[in-house]
Amino acid sequence: MPQLHPHYPKVTYLEDMSRDLQSPLRKLMGHAEYIFTRSDDPMVKYSAKMVFEKSFQILGHVRNALDLSDMASGQFELQRDHFNLSGLLSGLVHEFQGDATERGLCLKLHFDNRIPPLVYMDPKRLRSVLSHLLNDCLKYTPQQGQVQLSVVLVEQSREILFVLKNDEHSQSQHGHANALEESYSSTCHTMAAQLVDQLITRMGGRIQYASTSESGQICYFSLPLHTHLKIV
Repeated sequence: MPQLHPHYPKVTYLEDMSRDLQSPLRKLMGHAEYIFTRSDDPMVKYSAKMVFEKSFQILGHVRNALDLSDMASGQFELQRDHFNLSGLLSGLVHEFQGDATERGLCLKLHFDNRIPPLVYMDPKRLRSVLSHLLNDCLKYTPQQGQVQLSVVLVEQSREILFVLKNDEHSQSQHGHANALEESYSSTCHTMAAQLVDQLITRMGGRIQYASTSESGQICYFSLPLHTHLKIV
């Protein structure tokens, strides 16, 4: 009789549920896109856009669950490819601009132009990691605060450094200063936090957290820039 993984029932249920959710979510996104392109009503277009974006986010969580399932069963593999990192980051920040505005936050992206136009990584998993970190950073930054994603080339070590920083402009909100760090500590065993840590590790990095003098928080990690890519 074959030996099953100790969490086999949980793993198989998670995998089956996640796979079953993918198809209806894609259909929902397709209908939302169709309505957005066909309607001239601003409110209808706005609603369709929101449905599409939220469905896309949920689909990302579903894919995360499948990744965890594959890791538990030993079947996980990175899917590296050449892609435009600047374009991926711009699209990701644009996706979160609505949430930032609703929370009264300023969301910025700083991209180092020395980074090659094409990088060789796993774009889907990198996007998943950054989506989770951005979501938590926005969630635990008080109103009037600022969140910045900086992506910098480290030439000496041939790495790309990803830095997510939130600053709190109101000293009266100092009680929120450690909220982000505490949120990661308290959720270190959740599915999303486990996945972020595992994905960064498997991509060749390690995530770290630190406080800033402006009563904010920083989380950062670096990923290798493979040697066959030319630094300009």
